Amino acid sequence: MAHRDSQGAPLAVDWSAYGQQYQQLMAQIPAQFARHALRHLLDTEGSRPMVVSDQPQGPQGPQGSQSEEPLFRRPVRMVDIAAGPAVFTHELFQHMHAAGQRFAPESQFVVTDASESMLTAARATLQRLVAAEDAAFFSSLGLVCDDSDASAVRFETVDAREAAATLLGRWPAGFTHATCLFGVMFVGAAQVASVLRQLHALVAPQRGVAVLSTWQSVTTAAI
Repeated sequence: MAHRDSQGAPLAVDWSAYGQQYQQLMAQIPAQFARHALRHLLDTEGSRPMVVSDQPQGPQGPQGSQSEEPLFRRPVRMVDIAAGPAVFTHELFQHMHAAGQRFAPESQFVVTDASESMLTAARATLQRLVAAEDAAFFSSLGLVCDDSDASAVRFETVDAREAAATLLGRWPAGFTHATCLFGVMFVGAAQVASVLRQLHALVAPQRGVAVLSTWQSVTTAAI
C-alpha cells in the first residue's frame, strides 16, 4: 500500500533507513538478554550485589568501576551452549574488564554451537574486543585467547541436544557455569526438556550454575 500525505500525494519513504534502524534494534536485543543473564549468574556467586549496566559499554568500561573484591571466587570453567556469535561471553569479558577484574588461573571458556558459521561469527565477536582495545585485552583478564593449546577460550562444534555426551568426554570434571542464550528457542518443543537436562549434566559434577535466557515460555514440568 502506498503511503500518501494529507493531500493524497505519494510520500517518498526511505525504506533503507528503516531497514538499518531495524537491524540496529535487533542487534541490541541479544545483548540486553545477555546482560540480564549475566546479572543472574553474578548474583549466584554471592560475593556482593553487582550492577550490570543496561547500556553498551566501551572497552574501557565505566569510570570508577574497578573493585578489588573478586567477582568469581574460584577458577571458572564456563561453557556457552548454542552460543551463536558469542554475545554472552562477549558481555562477560567486557564486564570483567570494565570492573578491573582478572579470572583465576586455570579458568577456561568453551564457546559452542552446532553451526560452523556461527562459530566463525563467535571468533570474530571476541576478536573485536582486541581490536577495540589492544592485544593486552585478554591478558588483562588473566587469559590467553589464541589458536594455541594454551588458549583459555575454545570453540567447539556441539549440538545442544547432545552437549553433555560431547563435552564431558573432553572435560570430565564438568563446568562451574553453563549458559544458553536463546538456544532452547531453536529446538523442537519436545526437545526443550532434553536441552535443559544437558545443561544440568554439564554443571552437576562441579555443583555449578546453569543460566538460560529466552523470550518464549519454557515448560519444566517434564524435566
